[in-house]
Amino acid sequence: MLAGHSALFITASDLLLDLNGQDTSRALERRLRAYARPQILAIDEIGYLSYDAHAADLLVSKRPGVGPEQLFLTWQNNV
Repeated sequence: MLAGHSALFITASDLLLDLNGQDTSRALERRLRAYARPQILAIDEIGYLSYDAHAADLLVSKRPGVGPEQLFLTWQNNV
């Protein structure tokens, strides 16, 4: 990746299929950590799907005070 940044590119449907396939909350946390590991996580086709509440929760950061706006600003400031 440019400038030595790690990155992961995935479609929203593949991401949600993977996360919804986790059997336990511990397994889900492990997968969420794996997706948080790269410095850049690019989720493609996110605007093509409609999401139920559970899927929307999976797409938004679980850390208090960090939501999509902050994640975008972080990305924007690091590019």
